[in-house]
Amino acid sequence: MELKEINFYDLCRLHYIETGASRTADILERLGNGMFEFEDLFPPPDRLDRSGAIIFSPMGKLLKFYSLLEIAFIIKFIPEPQYGDKFWKKVAGNLNLSLIKRYESERYPIVLPQFLLGRIEGRLHLEDEATANRYDEASAMFLSFVSLVSRWQLPDIQIFLRFAISGETDSAQLDALENLVSDKNEFIRHFSADRSGHQQYSDHQLHGFSQVLSVLDDLDRLLEEAGDFPLLQSAMWNYHADLFSLVDARLPRYLVKLARAFRVWISESTPEEEVAINEYVVSVEKLIERLASGAYGSSLSEMLNAPVGAAPVAG
Repeated sequence: MELKEINFYDLCRLHYIETGASRTADILERLGNGMFEFEDLFPPPDRLDRSGAIIFSPMGKLLKFYSLLEIAFIIKFIPEPQYGDKFWKKVAGNLNLSLIKRYESERYPIVLPQFLLGRIEGRLHLEDEATANRYDEASAMFLSFVSLVSRWQLPDIQIFLRFAISGETDSAQLDALENLVSDKNEFIRHFSADRSGHQQYSDHQLHGFSQVLSVLDDLDRLLEEAGDFPLLQSAMWNYHADLFSLVDARLPRYLVKLARAFRVWISESTPEEEVAINEYVVSVEKLIERLASGAYGSSLSEMLNAPVGAAPVAG
């Protein structure tokens, strides 16, 4: 078996079989086009702009897997699809369903599955030209990206994202976590809570908040590093486009708001601590500004004449 085939099977095992995306693909194949009420199983596309449910749904996991495949194709990390192959016929059939096409509106910003369908059907064949002479470098970046994708599944990150992005989380609940962050003693008490299984929900939220910023910081560095690979860079950003836009771009705005809550600590801090706090807040503001602007994703988005990014982070 060639290396690219091994790469393909590894991606399928980790991000198709083990995530449950394969079960969703099987359901779509069995249901067919319009045979049943898909809304019983998947979030209605016409409410995507007001809900983050798609990110955690079976459909979301499948669309993310399809997106990951297209990124791998862009740098020739896996073999090109064979339309006669049973697996690729299923992918094409699912992506051609009217349900899936309803997700390909401006309400859901992930464009990579559209490019994957075009590749399978022979209409589109995106390839990052820089990989011709720098394949090993591009492959290393992609593997780093796949590692980041896996980190999003960490339990505390999932808890924080489900809280922050859920359309059912009201402003009072969001403010409560902000108030917890601004209270230095309470923050330290909750953040340092025993990890032996006796943590409160707010403890998990705070750890998730910290871990989300860590993953985004690593993503930002990887995207900067991929500057010589414009399609790869754009594809890696587009994979995360839903995080930066759904529910009125709540996540990027809320991350900045929580980071700014640390400034309340300044009143009881030393001059050195005040400088450190301000530098931290500014670094978070700039990080989120870069990621939420959509600039990293422009190469692919422009190909579909789609709007890029989300609402700017409030100043």
